[in-house]
Amino acid sequence: HLGRLYRAADVLISPMSTALLEAMHFDLPILALNFGDGRHYWSPEKAGAMAHFKEFYELPGVKVLRDRQRLLEATLELMRSRGAGEARRSQLDFFVK
Repeated sequence: HLGRLYRAADVLISPMSTALLEAMHFDLPILALNFGDGRHYWSPEKAGAMAHFKEFYELPGVKVLRDRQRLLEATLELMRSRGAGEARRSQLDFFVK
C-alpha cells in the first residue's frame, strides 16, 4: 500500500526516517525536517546530525529544513522544484543495496 501512496504524492515532507529513501525510489522531491519540538531529547535535529545523513543532504532535490518558522516557505519552494528526480534516483544505490 505504501507504493500507491508514494505514487499519489507530489512531494515528501518527513523527519529523518526511511521514508526519505523510499521517496527517492519514487522520484519525489524531499523536504527533510531537521528540527525538534523542544520537548523530547531525541529529535530529528539529533538524528539529522548523524554522519550517515551527510551524503543524503547533498542530493539534488533534497532540502533540509532546520528552522520550523520556514516550514510553509520551504514547502512552497519544494512544490515548485522539479527535474531533480532522475539525478536523485540515480544515487539510490549508494544508500540502498
